[in-house]
Amino acid sequence: MSFGGGSPGKESTKTAISADENLLPRDYSLVSLASTSSQDENFCSRNHADCTLKRMQFYLENQKLCDVVLIAGVDGKRVPAHRLVLSAASAYFAAMFTGSLRESDLQEREITLGEVTGTALQLLVQYCYTGSIELREDTVETLLSTASLLQLGAVVNACCTFLGRQLHPSNCLGFALFAEQQSCETLLKVATNYTCEHFMQVCRNQEFFQLSSEQLGKLLASDNLNVPSEQEVFHALLAWIQHDPKNREKHIPQLLALIRLPLLHPATVEQYDPETNEWSQLASLNFSRAGACVVAIPNTAAVPTTSNTV
Repeated sequence: MSFGGGSPGKESTKTAISADENLLPRDYSLVSLASTSSQDENFCSRNHADCTLKRMQFYLENQKLCDVVLIAGVDGKRVPAHRLVLSAASAYFAAMFTGSLRESDLQEREITLGEVTGTALQLLVQYCYTGSIELREDTVETLLSTASLLQLGAVVNACCTFLGRQLHPSNCLGFALFAEQQSCETLLKVATNYTCEHFMQVCRNQEFFQLSSEQLGKLLASDNLNVPSEQEVFHALLAWIQHDPKNREKHIPQLLALIRLPLLHPATVEQYDPETNEWSQLASLNFSRAGACVVAIPNTAAVPTTSNTV
């Protein structure tokens, strides 16, 4: 029996062979792969960054591919890490590993960071991988100073905000001093405002009596002290002096100059004797004076006079 369809069979064979040669499935061999539209497409994985960071964290936890070991200068704790991750998260490490410093040499496997505790260092290295960190009252100050050193600005701001919520009349002066030392302008402003607002309570706490003369002078010079009268500021100054009279009496002139004397009750001024640092009722003059003032003559007593005789 003769079949007349020999030629089509050969064509089918050729088509199959052609498809094999182009490494395409048979179903695709007759389909044009050319785009029928000019609109290209850009794919973006929404969880790519999260997945990548989690994988990096996995490598960190299992100490895989780590190319540097950070050593805390305070206690010698060793924290392995990846230079790339640290450089991406911290300008401090970026300058260290990509600049001309000795630490940029890949052969430098161990790097010691002085004045850094192991606890703070480990927490901040973990932050570089995860973007999250736990803030606690007992460690936040150390964490802030270390984050400031490593130029982790987001952590510094978070620590400042956290400390700002812990302010109390018994600690606000210490927080202000700490913020000034760490150049944390936000915390310094918040702590200073809190101190001025609660001055009546602050001046009764131990931190107030530990202030240096310069620190006290800066506080007394503020126009924002929340007090019922200038007399409260005056008595606070006296209490500070009496806390250590032997070493503080020499500061009386410059500190007393910061008191708004015209706002004091006249009786308050009349009773102060700078020679003995005591208060007593002074006898009234036996004649009247207008524009009364005092002239201090070296090695002699002070002479009461009037403004038109000076």
